[in-house]
Amino acid sequence: MIENVIIENGNLSKVGNPNEELLENELYEPIWAVITFDSVVAHHLTYEEAIAWAEKLEKQMQNGVCIVTDSAAERMALRANISSQLNEDLRNE
Repeated sequence: MIENVIIENGNLSKVGNPNEELLENELYEPIWAVITFDSVVAHHLTYEEAIAWAEKLEKQMQNGVCIVTDSAAERMALRANISSQLNEDLRNE
């Protein structure tokens, strides 16, 4: 399950402190990526899109699912020598 943020009435808020809203300008920008231990699954997503991808992967029992910025995913891919790949099975669901 994705933790630390919730969506209420279209607004993303931190869990544990519902009065503190997250920076909407960054959450709605397509700067987010979803990674696993061995691949960059999707990139150039809004945070809400990234959450949806991560939840799909978790339902498929994927290990090591994380939401990171595109720049972090790029650095990870370069360091680990992994190619960025989109999982067509997820896109078609």
